[in-house]
Amino acid sequence: MAIEDEIVNISDLDIGNEILKTDKLIVESSNGTKLLDFKDFVIGVDNISFYHLISGRDVATGSTTNKVVGGFQVLTTPTDDDHKPTYGDLKGSIDLAVQNYGAYTWVQSNSAKPDQNIGDIANILSRLGHLQAVLEQESTAALTVGKKLRLKSIQSYKADGSPTGDNEWYDGGERELEVVSSGTDLISIPARVTGTDSSGNIKSVNFKVRVSGTSETGIAIAEDNNLNFNNTEITPVIGALVEQPFSMTYPTEEYTTSTISFSVYVELTDSSVGVDSTAPPLHVYKNTELIRTSYPAKIGSTTFVYDFNFVSTVLPGQVITIKYNSANALLKLNSSFSGVRMF
Repeated sequence: MAIEDEIVNISDLDIGNEILKTDKLIVESSNGTKLLDFKDFVIGVDNISFYHLISGRDVATGSTTNKVVGGFQVLTTPTDDDHKPTYGDLKGSIDLAVQNYGAYTWVQSNSAKPDQNIGDIANILSRLGHLQAVLEQESTAALTVGKKLRLKSIQSYKADGSPTGDNEWYDGGERELEVVSSGTDLISIPARVTGTDSSGNIKSVNFKVRVSGTSETGIAIAEDNNLNFNNTEITPVIGALVEQPFSMTYPTEEYTTSTISFSVYVELTDSSVGVDSTAPPLHVYKNTELIRTSYPAKIGSTTFVYDFNFVSTVLPGQVITIKYNSANALLKLNSSFSGVRMF
């Protein structure tokens, strides 16, 4: 028998109608040709080029529940978990997100105004307290020196209280008098100055500084350990505010001893702090007096946050500084320090 008589071509094989799990497949691999039971033939997701077309349902299924949020209709529970949402289902949520983003950008661009308004309200309350104190105090009117008070007699009375008709003024008796216009001001009440005394000063000493518009590296601490800022969001009307290195000098004129509410948010990185260690505290000074110490929350291997508020009485001429005792620190974006007069 010739060799060519033993050759069988694929086209000569019988055509089957199905593949049973007991059938075999011939598989050519790098380790040779093998037989594989059809029941062991598994096609993974990576081997299906049209997987993305068959991975979801053809049509939306399951019931939906909606509610109106901010004027937009959004899906809510108990919508079925197996429901495949359409763009129409999600449009309300998308429009609501766009509206919220617009509101967020407005708030962000006007973030300094609430702080300024708080300061203005504090100043108004201070002025109101002064006016209330003035009105509640007893006051007297002074006669103008050199002027005459012109009066006209109306009725006179005897000592026993009975009226008389002769206009005589009897000892022990009383007399009714009437003020007659003389063409001049006989009584003057001096003006009460409320803008320069200790109670009435309303000029703003409110301030707010921030780190903004910098790279991710941040701003280095000054040589004297004072923090450095690069933007002033609230500028005081009186007093001397310096960003770098930070200091706020309260004025000696048009300012009286006041209660100041300070707010601190400082985020910094310090490469000298070990992974298992924490950063040094932040110190706030009034002249050379330490008035507040704050310890950080650790939010990264070398990143720390100081977030605190406190109230302190500040005298005219006193200087506020804020210090961090490390030369390796960098002040991060959005760090801020503010002071608002309460009263």
